[in-house]
Amino acid sequence: MEEIFKKNVQILRERFNIIFKMNQGYLKEKTLNLMRELTEYEKNVDSIEINQLKSNDIIVFIGFGTGNFIRRILKSLSEDSILIIIEPSYELLNEVFCSESFEDILTDDRVFLIIDNGSEKLINIIEEVIPWELSLRLKNLVHPFYKECFGAYIERIKNRLDEFRIIKETEIKTIFYSSHVIKKNMLANLIFIPESSLGNKLENYFKDIPAIIIGAGPSLDNNINELKKAKGKAILIAVGRVLKRLLQVGVIPDFVVSVDYSEKNYNFFKGINYSNIMLVYGMGINFNILKNHNGKKILMLTTADSCVNKLLAEMGYEYKLFKGGGSVSCFAYEFARVIGANPIILVGQDFAFTDNKVYSNISLHEGEKNEIREDELLWVESNDGRKVATNKIYFGFLKWFENEIEKDQEKIRVINVSERGAKIEGTIVMRLGTVIEEYCYKTINIEKYMNTISHEYLINKEIYIKLLNEVKNQLSELKLIGEIGISICNQFFEKVIREEKFHMANYFSDLLTDIENELLEKELAYTLVEELMIKENYIINNMDDSFLEPKEFLKSFYLKNKILYESIIKYSQYAGDLIHGLVDIK
Repeated sequence: MEEIFKKNVQILRERFNIIFKMNQGYLKEKTLNLMRELTEYEKNVDSIEINQLKSNDIIVFIGFGTGNFIRRILKSLSEDSILIIIEPSYELLNEVFCSESFEDILTDDRVFLIIDNGSEKLINIIEEVIPWELSLRLKNLVHPFYKECFGAYIERIKNRLDEFRIIKETEIKTIFYSSHVIKKNMLANLIFIPESSLGNKLENYFKDIPAIIIGAGPSLDNNINELKKAKGKAILIAVGRVLKRLLQVGVIPDFVVSVDYSEKNYNFFKGINYSNIMLVYGMGINFNILKNHNGKKILMLTTADSCVNKLLAEMGYEYKLFKGGGSVSCFAYEFARVIGANPIILVGQDFAFTDNKVYSNISLHEGEKNEIREDELLWVESNDGRKVATNKIYFGFLKWFENEIEKDQEKIRVINVSERGAKIEGTIVMRLGTVIEEYCYKTINIEKYMNTISHEYLINKEIYIKLLNEVKNQLSELKLIGEIGISICNQFFEKVIREEKFHMANYFSDLLTDIENELLEKELAYTLVEELMIKENYIINNMDDSFLEPKEFLKSFYLKNKILYESIIKYSQYAGDLIHGLVDIK
């Protein structure tokens, strides 16, 4: 028994970095009874809705049980699927691990195991494990025995999973709506990288100095005048929407953050001289904002900017990618965290329609209405204990903040001064005046800090332009490879599908594998093209063909490859033309 246990926990430690010790004493009578009941229960229960699963589903399964149900689930899933198992009881698993070897489950690459604390850590683990384009395939199942024994715990996990789905639905809608324009800006903005400081070079630059993130939520109206008292005593980080009005009332931020691709976002900056304010930006920002900003720029790369990260790595620059979060306020929080600010003070971060408003009055721009749509409403707890209206988008941002604050809770204090906005778990709710008195009482020579953010952080422009030329050449080669891929796809369709010469399927499949290997050799260009074909990749990755009849499976195989190689041709040409223009105007 002990040897079996040791083998199981050894795999746990090696695969999941989970330290698990055998209970040396007698297990509690309650746990022994649970084990007996569990074993008996599984003998009499035949189904956990496995027949309703699709082979490419991503499953969160609550309750390890005796392992029997898990083995059934794994048999029904494809090799590309993922199974996240959450076990709420160390004691019960201790007993189960003594009963038999679970090497087949624990070494399966599709399996990820979380023991206890699942409701708190689940979302962070899911985001690390599941690519965004697969996130809506997530389904949750519960071992029926655990429903009876761990009901409250299971309900918490289900709520977290529901929140996760809302967040991902919002992100995917945003990507589908705006990805083309964002990537167009990203390509155009490549030219500004040599004149930008790299955000991670400023890590802990303002360590333990208070930072105030100024958002555009309704509560900003109540705090705008108090902000003047914080100037020179805290780092002021404003989102682009509020910049113009802050300057008009005499509040000059130290940094302004902008990530939005839209012309509307550019209008927030039009006609303003803010060259004395550092611009923190993401690669998808509207091109004209960067073009017309004469001050210092700081680039923050996210996980969506893998091509730029590889460009920098090729030049010897190591860059940590940030999550971004989808909102400019999320981006601002990431920046405040990078520079080592503590505490981080949230102003105008309502994530709700406080007083039935979308934005603060002072952040409204010409022609905008401050009205909410009734059909979009959700209701969440507010900081004053009441309920406040929000929508799925704001709710997604709210949950992003809560997840990130949870990670930082031991090292960063986060204070929320929106007294009637949505409650952000993990924050301390205080009045801004009180916060300034308690935390922002020291005068800081911010100008001295700013002046030392100099050109030593900038990359070598000559080497960078040379690298862009290499990418341009790779894109031309990539387009030719794509054309060969389409030619093979067409032959596959004619011979295998139309003429039903099924014996030739492997031949053409091998040819396409060779073509795919050639694509991977053009690493920089292929990474760039993959970023551009974000919609197409989503479609390809969500086509479930594992249960199709052979002929239908071959049609699906053809269609996936056709979409892939047509996209490679299209985006290689598109990116090549834009980069050609950039290196010509260098």
